[in-house]
Amino acid sequence: MAAHRSVILDPRDPQVKEAARANGVTDQWLEAAEKSPVYALIKEFGVALPLHPEFRTMPMAYYIPSLSPVISSGTDLHELALHGTIPLLEKLRAPISFLASLLSGGNQTVVAEALQKLIALRVFKRADNLGQPVLESTLHEAGLDKEGADKLYRLFTIGGYRERNVIPTQQREEQDPYQRKGASGFGILKKTRGPR
Repeated sequence: MAAHRSVILDPRDPQVKEAARANGVTDQWLEAAEKSPVYALIKEFGVALPLHPEFRTMPMAYYIPSLSPVISSGTDLHELALHGTIPLLEKLRAPISFLASLLSGGNQTVVAEALQKLIALRVFKRADNLGQPVLESTLHEAGLDKEGADKLYRLFTIGGYRERNVIPTQQREEQDPYQRKGASGFGILKKTRGPR
């Protein structure tokens, strides 16, 4: 699991940027990588987990494990269940062992840590939104702080499309559009040098 995550490099690291430029990555893509939430979700917060590798492949598909919905009692939908509104880690509908078989290469500890952060975030923001006393210790026990919780909350709920999906547009005017129109397909194209 740690080896899988180590493939994701910090896009703000000057050495990573320099190596990327040396390999032909444009500044536009480097800027998009810095703004993208991918690094934060995978490495900074550790809530996005890789799909289980099969047949020695290394899929670059990351998923955030799902939480159970807020619980209500069977008698009245507005009457909250006795053990709290937000299910505890042990009471989730999908067992951790099942989630670990899908994600994280079977590592249940990593899945539990990610779920604990998500539960702490839910408890923290619910108290904050209802004007109830906010226990920051709930966040600290899960490995989060208030700033990190606010950042995750924005990414999960109120962040816009362009904040979640940071993909730069192509600069077609720089890539000889008349030639591309008849001779090239779709996708990212490299600038071609003139005749030698």
